[in-house]
Amino acid sequence: MAIRKVSLMKPYVSQEAVKAVSQALQSGWMGQGPKVKEFEDKFCHYI
Repeated sequence: MAIRKVSLMKPYVSQEAVKAVSQALQSGWMGQGPKVKEFEDKFCHYI
């Protein structure tokens, strides 16, 4: 008898998030790129 997996939930990822990730991947920056700097600047004002 084969074991069937039952999905409990499907994650929701907005089209905006998909687009942002796609742009980051297509930019060629996989490390300390401009998006990291943007995040750090916004985060330091938050904390």
